[in-house]
Amino acid sequence: MLTDQQKQEWEDFFFTYAGLIPEHHGKNGHMARSLTFNNFDDFQKIFQGPRLLAAKNSSISTLVDKYGSLRHIPIRHMIDHVAKSFIGMNTELEQELKDYLNIRLAGAFNVSLYGDKDITISKAKPLIIDGSYAAANYGEITVEEGGYIEILTHCAFKCQVLKGESSSNDIFRIASKDGLPGTHGQNGVAGGNGNSGAGGSCKSCGIRGADGSPGSAAGNGGQGLEGKSGGNADDAPQVTITIKELNTDMDVTVTLKPGNGGAGGAGGNGGNGGNGGNGGSYKTCSAELTNGGNGGNGGNGGNGGDGGNSGDGGNGGDVFVYYISQQGRKITGAVLTSNAGLEGQGGNIGAGGGGGASGGNGAKGGQAGNPGAILGNTGRRGNPGSGGNIHINPDIE
Repeated sequence: MLTDQQKQEWEDFFFTYAGLIPEHHGKNGHMARSLTFNNFDDFQKIFQGPRLLAAKNSSISTLVDKYGSLRHIPIRHMIDHVAKSFIGMNTELEQELKDYLNIRLAGAFNVSLYGDKDITISKAKPLIIDGSYAAANYGEITVEEGGYIEILTHCAFKCQVLKGESSSNDIFRIASKDGLPGTHGQNGVAGGNGNSGAGGSCKSCGIRGADGSPGSAAGNGGQGLEGKSGGNADDAPQVTITIKELNTDMDVTVTLKPGNGGAGGAGGNGGNGGNGGNGGSYKTCSAELTNGGNGGNGGNGGNGGDGGNSGDGGNGGDVFVYYISQQGRKITGAVLTSNAGLEGQGGNIGAGGGGGASGGNGAKGGQAGNPGAILGNTGRRGNPGSGGNIHINPDIE
């Protein structure tokens, strides 16, 4: 049960920063409400949190160097820079950037707002926080068996009381999405089969006519197409977690795990060569025989397509955790690294087609086609991401 002070602090967030009536908002704490900001100051307030003693002015010089000037920086990149600055660090921005954002920010993006006076999380119903940017503010969170909170975006998370019990202490999971796998290359088209030759004929009884005609050569198999590259994983988000009263029956772990890179698509297999056409059969004209036609040559197999490159793993973000323990329980951090995706395998070569059969009486069968000459190359493996940091109760003003 929240104290009057805790309840008031929770309500003040919605009144002051989001302009919402708590009783109207707290219908389903698992669902987000979208807010659109019209100026920078409102955006700053909703992410307001403890200020680090070591906080320094946020520098946007790297983006200016990349794009040439402030006005050429894509607004999305600028907002992302600002969000990272205030979620966790809560630093000051250069006045030039602040003035510019007040002009450009109106209607540029939404923030997902999560919150409720009390909420229960379980294995069957965890709390998943997503969106471009998010602010979460809860009164009392009760953890039941297997319950967890997964944060997939830049987020300022706050609750008055965290209580409950679970055999798993992996309660907070900060993660980013894996890169999408590359699509597999299509197999090469099989070569068409050759046509059979016409049979021999007789002019009249005992007099031979035309010999059997040869079968036509088959078509070659097509080359397999290359697999597409896997996508890079998103970098882990910047997150601040503030728990005013840790009252669980177990220690709590905050896990930071960036996404893995997407696997490269496999190269397509080379198409098989077609079979050569059969030679036209010989004809018996009483005492005379016509010659049969030669069989057509088989088509060559196609080469395999190259496998796609795999995506890079995401880099870790910074997570700041502030808490006060009521039962001697503690919060620890676990930083996991991301992996690159698996590279796509090259496609196999296509088989050569069989030669057409001889039409008989001295005719020759066609030659078999050659298999494809080149196996597809294996794609390049991406790079693993760099590790992030979890700061537990860092020094604040």
